[in-house]
Amino acid sequence: MSERWWKSLRTDLETIAATPTERVAVRRRWIDRALPQHAGVPAPSDIDWATAHGDCHFANLTTAGPTLLDFEGFGLVI
Repeated sequence: MSERWWKSLRTDLETIAATPTERVAVRRRWIDRALPQHAGVPAPSDIDWATAHGDCHFANLTTAGPTLLDFEGFGLVI
C-alpha cells in the first residue's frame, strides 16, 4: 500500500479513537490473555485506551481510499 494510503488509514483510526461511545469492543482481560497466547509476549501494564474499530484487518479495508468496513465491533477498548 502507498504512503498516502497508510496516512489516510492513520487519520481514520485517529478519528475513530477520538469518537465518544458507550459501546465496548475489547476488554483488558482479553488483551491480557490474547497477547501472550497469540503473540508470545506479555500484555503491557500501561495502555492508552481509546475507541476502536473492533475488527480492523485487511479483509475489512478497501485498497482504494482506504475505506474501513464492518463496524459492528466498534466501541471502547477498556
